[in-house]
Amino acid sequence: MGKWLKRLTITTGAILLFLVAIAACGWIYLNSEHARGWLQRQINSRIPGSLTWERHKLSLFKGAIESQNFQIQGPDQMKIAGFDRLMVNVK
Repeated sequence: MGKWLKRLTITTGAILLFLVAIAACGWIYLNSEHARGWLQRQINSRIPGSLTWERHKLSLFKGAIESQNFQIQGPDQMKIAGFDRLMVNVK
């Protein structure tokens, strides 16, 4: 029974380590410029105007999203609203 328990412990530890690594990679990607550009393209393809922001930060532990230089433009490219810093708490 000792050998079986040792294998189970090692396998469980390896699976947990793998899941933590996947979560860390996902968090890093969600805070990347690539994810920001993809999200802006997806949103702007579905609305008549456009949303833009220069940087963003996603905090999973705080449940917050922070965007810098956030702007909303209408279909005629006129600025509707803009913020130097926009922070949304999701709880």
